Amino acid sequence: MAGPQVFAKGEPKDPVAGRRGAGFPPATKAVGGARGQSSPLIDRGVIPILDRSRSRLRIPREILPEALRQASREGLASPLATVRMETGGIIADGRLDPIVAAMLNVIAEASLMLTIEVELEGDASETTIWATPARAVITSSLDPELVDVSPVRLPRLPETLTDVIMLRPPDAVADHPVTVAAGAYRRAEEARHEPEAAREALGETGLGHGDTDLLLTLLAPSTRRWTVASTWATETGRETAQLTGFDAGARGQWLLEVGVDADGDESSLTFAPQGDGDTLRALRDVLPRRWVGTPLNPRPVKTARR
Repeated sequence: MAGPQVFAKGEPKDPVAGRRGAGFPPATKAVGGARGQSSPLIDRGVIPILDRSRSRLRIPREILPEALRQASREGLASPLATVRMETGGIIADGRLDPIVAAMLNVIAEASLMLTIEVELEGDASETTIWATPARAVITSSLDPELVDVSPVRLPRLPETLTDVIMLRPPDAVADHPVTVAAGAYRRAEEARHEPEAAREALGETGLGHGDTDLLLTLLAPSTRRWTVASTWATETGRETAQLTGFDAGARGQWLLEVGVDADGDESSLTFAPQGDGDTLRALRDVLPRRWVGTPLNPRPVKTARR
């Protein structure tokens, strides 16, 4: 059974994006401003929306860093960002709404970050889970200009991962893994929109017809491909792990194992078939059994003036 690829210390990606929604109404624009334009103060596409009943926030991506700075008390948001947050009702009397502040503080203090990328039919999405040892939130988006933020229960992190990648029982389970030279597969991957060129690249590997057809299926746009990358803080720094999977429908579900040579370079790729429950167990291994509370992106240290 394939497991996650664990790597040494590294810098985490810093996304606050994706394309999965959080149950908000679509953004609508009110009439205002110059002819042919909407006023930025009453354009619901550029002001925050807080669903208090579900503790869910939709906030313009461009003012999210301002809100994070205010939530972590590193400084006040800019006047324009403050007006937009006041218009959206998440700032009153110069203070962030407690629900908003609590969620944004999790992002600012996160010591575990999970990035989930899903690709299907040429459409790619990205979702991020941020967690401290006590709390977690998820950020995602249906609109490239907006970010949705909502809480996640820590015990449900594995189930949240399966929800995002839309994991389901496999339609079939193959009887053997397929191993291929990394270089040949990567060349086929680059040519995946030209099936004959991709097949020619895989033909260099000496694989049988059936295994070659399987790899071409995994490269096809109709196969759902997902990657979960995790970064967490430890007593000595940070660690990362990554897991890539494929849902090829009738051809089954597969996890990718990366083989490396003596120099640490990618040398071989093994695609391991997954039975019912195997992928969920592998996803659990991407999550650390424990991690420390040191933020992955620590705040700058303030020094007193002399």
